[in-house]
Amino acid sequence: MKHLRTDAEAFLHFLIDPGIAVLRIPGDRVSDGSQVGADLVGAAGDELNLDAKIRENKEQLNQLCSEIVIINSISTAVAYTGLVLCSFLPVLKNYQNILLLCGTTMIFNLIGVNWIFNIFEDYVYITVRTFVFQVLALICMFCFVRSSDDYIIYAGLVVMANVGSNIFNIFYKRKYIKLFGRKHYELKKHLPPILIIFGMSVASQIYLNMDTTMIGAMKGETEVGLYSAAVKLNRTLTTLISSAC
Repeated sequence: MKHLRTDAEAFLHFLIDPGIAVLRIPGDRVSDGSQVGADLVGAAGDELNLDAKIRENKEQLNQLCSEIVIINSISTAVAYTGLVLCSFLPVLKNYQNILLLCGTTMIFNLIGVNWIFNIFEDYVYITVRTFVFQVLALICMFCFVRSSDDYIIYAGLVVMANVGSNIFNIFYKRKYIKLFGRKHYELKKHLPPILIIFGMSVASQIYLNMDTTMIGAMKGETEVGLYSAAVKLNRTLTTLISSAC
């Protein structure tokens, strides 16, 4: 029991350590790209929700899903390439390793195709899969994360908790769709709604993450860490109060 308490205290100290800000700066940049990519896929995926006939027609469903995956693959390749190039900038050079590690979130989101299970409302699978991986990641954090020097391990476990379960989707998605069964795909018709959502998403992400970016540029990692801890505490309390009400 004493050993477990010591592990918990060390882990909690790590979470509130200002040094954890080393994850915030690159993490926000990756979350920008991931959220924009999710919004792009969602814009095309809404077509499935609005048109029940497409969901009932296996051939049309497979074609539309394949087109969405192709578009998402292109956007992910461009985003991750941009991430790699940006990691060589002087301002991000110190965060290169953590930036590329967190950037794998975009790749896991691509292969995960979670929007397919949302469309078919397979929430039991989503819930169980996510819960198992988050519990495993939490246990690993208590076991392997001892100080702020373990931020690489922490970042890897965060990626595992958030998107590691997407690996199973590669096989499970066959229950609903079969991708790339045709040679001709119509991608242009999806571009207008995607571009609209893209503009809105970029503006939204800039607004939401500008605070930590500005603090990091004007002050440093310590200030970002203290600010981020306060913001997380405030959001947690707000969520709990809203749920209770």
